[in-house]
Amino acid sequence: MPQLLSQYVLIDSFCLILAGLVLRKCFRGTVKELSYNYFTMTVYAVILYILGDMGWAIIEYTDFPGRIVTAYVVMTIYYVTPAFLSFFWYMFCEARIDKKSKFLQKGWIAFLPVIILTVLVVISSCGSYIVFSYEGGAYQRGPLYPAALVLEYISAVFSIAHAIVVILRHFRSSRANNLNVLLSFAVYPVLFGAMQIVFYSLPLESVGFALMLVSVLLDMKETEIMQDTLTQMNNRRCLNRYLETTFRLKSTRENICMCMIDIDGFKKINDTYGHVSGDEALTVTANVIKKTVNQINGFAARFGGDEFVIVFQKSEDAHPELLGHQLNESLALAAADAGLEYPLTLSVGFMTFDTATMKDASDLIKSADKYLYHNKAKSKAE
Repeated sequence: MPQLLSQYVLIDSFCLILAGLVLRKCFRGTVKELSYNYFTMTVYAVILYILGDMGWAIIEYTDFPGRIVTAYVVMTIYYVTPAFLSFFWYMFCEARIDKKSKFLQKGWIAFLPVIILTVLVVISSCGSYIVFSYEGGAYQRGPLYPAALVLEYISAVFSIAHAIVVILRHFRSSRANNLNVLLSFAVYPVLFGAMQIVFYSLPLESVGFALMLVSVLLDMKETEIMQDTLTQMNNRRCLNRYLETTFRLKSTRENICMCMIDIDGFKKINDTYGHVSGDEALTVTANVIKKTVNQINGFAARFGGDEFVIVFQKSEDAHPELLGHQLNESLALAAADAGLEYPLTLSVGFMTFDTATMKDASDLIKSADKYLYHNKAKSKAE
């Protein structure tokens, strides 16, 4: 076996081991979100790609019985899997940000290039000289090879463009902590794919895909650490990190407003209807807050217990008093839709950061919290 082939297979084997370890973590994970399902399918696609890449190298440098049949199988995998990777990435992006996204429901549109490419490649593998041929033991490109290449690149470029749009759309939203995951999906394959153009004798694209999987898995695990298990909202730790980043620069502190939110009579709900009903109240409230906050491009987190926090840039479209009314109106509708046996209302205390009287985020939290309990006391008195 030539030294070059040994080196190529060794690198691919290492990438295969990395992908296998990531897949093992996917099966052992306790989170069963839709995005994890698409990530798992992405891992399978990467494993198939690496196997195809390794098989291609072995076929090129060695001769064995059934080589031509094996070549058609390997090339079919090699051509098709990148398109499937792009599609799974598209679906992952939407599922990671919004499980009810209209783009997620229309994912079949993104799947069209994958279907067309798969049909063309399979026809070629069945003996028709369309995309490629391996007759005579030598690889040859068919007349529709450029079309297949265009379809493959369309899938990749479309997914990259889609991820960028998602990132820009939610850059300052409560889902911003998910965006590193989307970036990781693009950076390594693009970087190592470009390097392989120069170092074509090394399977650098496989390295890029393997590093992508490891990076995405680590980012997803970090996101889990920053997320409240019950409500799927950002937790206190994530809030602290967000505030630290926001208050690092003086320019980003301007017009920063914080709303402290508390569920009215939450202890009574727990005592009367049980803790399962209390959890349901928290979940319904959290969903309303998340939906409302995304409309104003803000950041939301569960502060602890039945308290939530919203941080946003104060503007004509995002005023704290109007936000409080909007939250209660939306919550009343959501509680009715959920068939809750009890009414759900919120008390809201808000405060805008004042550079003259406040030093940092902790002062803003104390002021907003003080105003919240002032409003609760006022409401009880009425």
